[in-house]
Amino acid sequence: MSKVLGIIGCILLAYSFVDFLSLYLPLLSLFQQIMISTEPADPRLIAGEISSSMVAQIVSSIYYLVPLTFISLASFKYKLTTKWFKLWLRLFGFFLLLTPIANSIIGIYVLFLSWRKHV
Repeated sequence: MSKVLGIIGCILLAYSFVDFLSLYLPLLSLFQQIMISTEPADPRLIAGEISSSMVAQIVSSIYYLVPLTFISLASFKYKLTTKWFKLWLRLFGFFLLLTPIANSIIGIYVLFLSWRKHV
């Protein structure tokens, strides 16, 4: 049961990579357009693009409640300590840590689960 919960939680946490890319790729393309353009950039357009990316990140933090439930059960209740589980938690925790505030806190928790010692 613990491996099944761990696998489901890690599969659902794989969205963190997409979440990471969905934040930084639009911002990179926006700043690339600003740097290449010879006209002055419209501050409202820049602010709108940045705020829409940030709102999408905050809304996505609600999604992480389900995978966090699965990995917490696998880690605390069933004491899953396999290497693959800890490796995936560290990888996804790293991507979550690089996203804005709400997802960074989730990333800290995921990294905590990957480095915690079971008693």
